[in-house]
Amino acid sequence: MLNFLQSSFQTVFTALPADVAKTCCLDACKHIGKKLLNFLVSKEESTQINLNGIKGFNWDVIKCEEFAETCPVPSSEPEMLKPAFEEVRQLVSLFMSMDWSGYVADYRNPYRSKYPRVKPRTVAAVLEKFKDSEQKKSKFTFKRGERDRRRFLDTIIKRLHELAETSKADSD
Repeated sequence: MLNFLQSSFQTVFTALPADVAKTCCLDACKHIGKKLLNFLVSKEESTQINLNGIKGFNWDVIKCEEFAETCPVPSSEPEMLKPAFEEVRQLVSLFMSMDWSGYVADYRNPYRSKYPRVKPRTVAAVLEKFKDSEQKKSKFTFKRGERDRRRFLDTIIKRLHELAETSKADSD
């Protein structure tokens, strides 16, 4: 997909005015970023997510970021396209680090937060799919560590829903 975009941008955008080419390229990257995020969040796209899937998805996001850094549009800044993938990058980074407590604690402070673009509702949706895939792996939990982990995830999901509701109330 990215090879197609690269070749399309190099051939088509040379004939377009610079501002039009920049806008088209930015819109295309934003669309890809939204589709990647939707793939993680949407129940229709994927019903379960595990850590190996997140790791593989991370490589896809890395490739998109590399594409954005090369910025195939003539006479444009290399950092122009990077924001198109920031939200999905931060979401994947949060899952790779499993820093749930840090996310919840820093959510209200965008200057301290490592994940300022990630909304609690988005994290909760993906985390629920993550938890569901772990539950389907084994119906019965005999190990105390697994039970504690599930309780911790339930607590984090509940807290994320509370944050989403307070965020919604604050914006109204």
